Amino acid sequence: MKPFTRRTFAKASALAALAVTIPEARAERAAGLPDMTVREIWLRHTVMPCRVHLSEGSYSHYDSLFLGLRAGGVWGWGELVTSAKADSLLEPISTLLGKDAAKLDSLLDPGGPNGFNELASQALHDLVSRTLGVPLHLLLGGARRTRIPVMPCMFPENPKDAAKLAASFVQQGYRSIKFKVYGTIEEDLANLRAIRAAIPAEVVLQADANCGYKDPKMFTDTYLAEYARAGLDIFEDPIAGALAENAALRGRTKVKIMADIAARSNEGIRDIITSGAADLVNQHPNHQGGYTRSMLRANACELMGTPVWMGGTGYAGVGVGHWLQMAATRGLSLPSGEVGGWIDHHFAERLLTDHPQPEAGFVNLPQLPGCGVSLDDAQMKRFTDYEQRIQ
Repeated sequence: MKPFTRRTFAKASALAALAVTIPEARAERAAGLPDMTVREIWLRHTVMPCRVHLSEGSYSHYDSLFLGLRAGGVWGWGELVTSAKADSLLEPISTLLGKDAAKLDSLLDPGGPNGFNELASQALHDLVSRTLGVPLHLLLGGARRTRIPVMPCMFPENPKDAAKLAASFVQQGYRSIKFKVYGTIEEDLANLRAIRAAIPAEVVLQADANCGYKDPKMFTDTYLAEYARAGLDIFEDPIAGALAENAALRGRTKVKIMADIAARSNEGIRDIITSGAADLVNQHPNHQGGYTRSMLRANACELMGTPVWMGGTGYAGVGVGHWLQMAATRGLSLPSGEVGGWIDHHFAERLLTDHPQPEAGFVNLPQLPGCGVSLDDAQMKRFTDYEQRIQ
């Protein structure tokens, strides 16, 4: 597959015009564009062994749904990390058959589930940009940066191992590290102190509790100050409390408060901004409802002075490429959390033929057509437990 060059600029210009008109559901096709009618759908479910521990429990495997859409001889792919049964999505997915992929997110039901819409949005955008031979970021307005800062996530099992892994990530060039906390203050602080002692002071350290602390008052009055003294910089979803209780955390210490779970809907974004519940917002993969909705939410946050961070998940394949395209379009100064499950979720294997490789804490944005990465079909077969093709 040839990289994007100036020769493809004419196609990119046509695509830019298409992106303006198609979301308004215009029936006519821009002159000279190829037929992008979806002729085949391929749904694959994979189970990838992993080692992940969160405040709500541990996971020994991650489930991913891969959606392929074919127009002509070109396939576009999307990925969703979900425990939902693959066959439960057959009905909504089948509605894409025979549709013009060039209409992109206008084909999606605005009231539909975020997960399905995001999966379909990825596949549609990948298909259209691959058909036109241009990088996906051109459909989103163009890349504002081509070197993307990235941040791995840690799942500490004990302080000693956590310190060793954190030091290893710093040696690899990362300048930001995220780690999970479990809602048990003694264990969490012990891991934090060990990690902070093992890495330079300038490395940004972020904790994520997944709302694991169930007593907001105790956390606000006592625990937050302990985290600040131990050297934490950012705390994501620390408490299981109302937005007003999260807002009360801001400014009490130097620790910045980040919202994720509350930010997974348009209404949530509105309420976070109006209540002042967060210093930062995490746009977590699988919960944004597609490229269009994700961009609108990010714009709303940034217009109101709340920076947006592109979060990470256990992507095993093309989701990595999609999320890097989004991060490049946003022009992030904050690091993107998506570096690939094989790097920070202890995945056994990789499902890509062309893996984005972090160097000194950055990933160079792929300039190939589409999302910039391709699935390794032979590898996928090893971990696939369900597949269905619809024509």
